[in-house]
Amino acid sequence: MKAKVKSSGEIVDVYAKSIEHYYDAETNDYYRPNEIEIIPPEKKVVEGYVAIDECGLAFIHTEKPTYRCKEFCDSGEYYGYWESNGGCYQLDDSLFPDMDCESEPRRVRIEITLIDEKGE
Repeated sequence: MKAKVKSSGEIVDVYAKSIEHYYDAETNDYYRPNEIEIIPPEKKVVEGYVAIDECGLAFIHTEKPTYRCKEFCDSGEYYGYWESNGGCYQLDDSLFPDMDCESEPRRVRIEITLIDEKGE
């Protein structure tokens, strides 16, 4: 991610090394959170697979999910859900009215673009 070093104004690429430090892989420099200002990306793109759980919740999985069944509180009742090893983001299920828990996951790309707060 991009960050501005407060003391110099320099723009650097950093990643979180720990809760206490950001690390610049190019220069091997460490920065504390109060030493830099994170620059949010103008656009965030998430690619993955949309799947609907049995309870009707929609998720985008960054890796292809597989369908699983799990017993509900030792009741003998089971519910189905999609699971993956990747990241998972909940979506509004009304975006996919033709899908349900029995639908195969669909590959999608979601782009989120920051808009100037002034509406420009």
